[in-house]
Amino acid sequence: MKKHMNNYPSTQDLLIELGCEELPAKHLKKWQAAWIAEIEKELEIAHLDFVDIKAFITPRRMALLITDLSTQQPSQLITRKGPSKQAAFDNDGNPTKAAIGFAESVGTTVDKLSFHEEGKGSWLVYQQQTEGKKAKELLPAILEKSLSQLPMGKRMRWGDSQDTFSRPVHWIVLLLEHEVVHTTLFGINSSHITYGHRFLAPAPITIPTPKDYEALLLKAYVIADFEKRQEKIIKQMEVLEKEHQLIPLIDLHLLDEVTGLVEWPEVLWGSFDPAFLKIPNEALMSSMQVHQKCFPAFDKTALLPNFLIVSNIQSKNKTAVIEGNECVMKARLADAVFYYEIDKQQTLFQRREALKKVRYQQNLGTLWDKTERLSTLAKSIAKTIHADPVHSARAALLCKSDLLTQMVGEFPELQGIMGYYYAKHDQESNDVARAIFYHYYPRIANDALPSTPEGTAVALADRLDTLAGLFALGHQPTGDKDPFALRRQALGMMRILIEKEIDLDLNIFLREAMQGYTDLLPKSKVHETQPILEFCFERLKTWYHDQGVTAKVFAAVYDKEKTTNPLDFDYRIQAVTEFATLPEAESLAAANKRVYNILSKNEMLLSFDLTLDKKLLLENSEKTLAQLLLQKETETDDFLKAKDYTKALKNLATLKDAIDLFFTEVMVMVDDQKIRDNRLKLLQRLRNLFLKIADISLL
Repeated sequence: MKKHMNNYPSTQDLLIELGCEELPAKHLKKWQAAWIAEIEKELEIAHLDFVDIKAFITPRRMALLITDLSTQQPSQLITRKGPSKQAAFDNDGNPTKAAIGFAESVGTTVDKLSFHEEGKGSWLVYQQQTEGKKAKELLPAILEKSLSQLPMGKRMRWGDSQDTFSRPVHWIVLLLEHEVVHTTLFGINSSHITYGHRFLAPAPITIPTPKDYEALLLKAYVIADFEKRQEKIIKQMEVLEKEHQLIPLIDLHLLDEVTGLVEWPEVLWGSFDPAFLKIPNEALMSSMQVHQKCFPAFDKTALLPNFLIVSNIQSKNKTAVIEGNECVMKARLADAVFYYEIDKQQTLFQRREALKKVRYQQNLGTLWDKTERLSTLAKSIAKTIHADPVHSARAALLCKSDLLTQMVGEFPELQGIMGYYYAKHDQESNDVARAIFYHYYPRIANDALPSTPEGTAVALADRLDTLAGLFALGHQPTGDKDPFALRRQALGMMRILIEKEIDLDLNIFLREAMQGYTDLLPKSKVHETQPILEFCFERLKTWYHDQGVTAKVFAAVYDKEKTTNPLDFDYRIQAVTEFATLPEAESLAAANKRVYNILSKNEMLLSFDLTLDKKLLLENSEKTLAQLLLQKETETDDFLKAKDYTKALKNLATLKDAIDLFFTEVMVMVDDQKIRDNRLKLLQRLRNLFLKIADISLL
């Protein structure tokens, strides 16, 4: 993070460090970025410039090294505005009470004030040059404010202090070059003392200057830089990969978490009994990744009975460390085997009865009710998207049964996955098993989509049912709050329909989903689909932006009242995006804007018959435009039937010269009402022609 330096008289480096009990590893990267942003903001508010901010974060510390920080604020000219000249002096030129009172309020006399010309008036002003405060006077408040703004969720108190933080704080470093900036925070006095690795170098360390910080910690077995620590982990993994001929499965989220768990990483190679490989790979990997924070290992074709673990200590007896981890791993995997064998004793269909005891959502019935709704809806969708209706309905009935298994109870991330394996064990059809597997996809942003038609049908049904029910209860997201992840659900559904090119009217199936709740909710709550449609299409705005589609293109295509088919919407988005690159686009957009402005002032005409009277077409340019319009209306209808909006817009782009000539030669708002109305009808039909595709006046 670098910032341009102003010409301040002097600069010094600043080191801030908070020494804590073990911080939540999953959040370290997010907090690091947030702290940099907050400190930068507070320094800018204080008018303290700097060259660079570098962050350090480990399980036991958060630190910032701010390079070349201004040691003092620049001086400032403070101006206070008083009464106007007219109000400040009477007719004889003597100061009024208003002028005298203003002077006293700023601690001076009227003769020391000056005038400032502003607009048509002159005002009495007081100006004073003030010396900027020293940085060390401002830093304690800046530090406290920045820490209070970190997105830490629930914070804790400890001891007698009323201060709160994610974890108890044990030491604070606030060092400006060679000088400690004294402050007390969390009941602790700041100093220039830090500590190294908890076990390998626990003694206190004196920091002479901020630039010595990273090197001193490195000698004390702490790699303070998150990225450098992660790089060391990856390099050690690469060494073991070559040595043991294995390929570690490196999940990036787990890699970040593990990097946040250690200060001095050492990657070790362990193994487990190959007999455990009889349970599904996903169950083994979840056990390794979620509970043990280990990295599974593969050869070129299959999962190996090996794993990589990142230790936080450089041990002289690596074998003992490995054996300890293997012992714990054996117990974890034994649990997984036990859960798997127990779960197989009951089929997914047999578990359905127990779903009647699990409430889906207050006022929306049980999970059994939900699967009944999903089955009906998935069957209907399947007929539309050419999936097997029987298999889709069956998969929908069974898709939530694995939530009651012990394996999913222990590893929630395996929902759907274990449903697939249990369905195969129950000898359900492959279509049913795979549909259960895929119906949660996409689970996160940029995740894979369901790869089977039946899985697609159930995935769509699940999201439609969820959106319909929760919107009916008024649980739509507000602000940053989205407890039911409806934004993710909606975008996942829209991605499925667009990326898999499913031509489906969303409104039809939203209404059908609403009908599933008629026995549970009042009729007044289960008929309004428009808010859900708007919510779903609004999700696409950011999604398209990430693909380079401008907000203007989105606005040109999106009509809240008419847009119901996501795939058709996407076709129009692509067409308008391409149209915007044409040389005629700018002129046609301006012309459409002009047409809109003219018509908006004559709205009464919109409900009239738009048939043109050829006898009232007087100018050659309007005759030409009318003739071309009739031709383009027929051609455009043909393109629209084929949903080829790109060709339709390119075809309409050929109207540019005729439209330009019309506006050059023809006065629309003439006195003769019949001629004027006829020309307005021509413009209305022209606008309607473009609106069949998009409102390009918004480009």
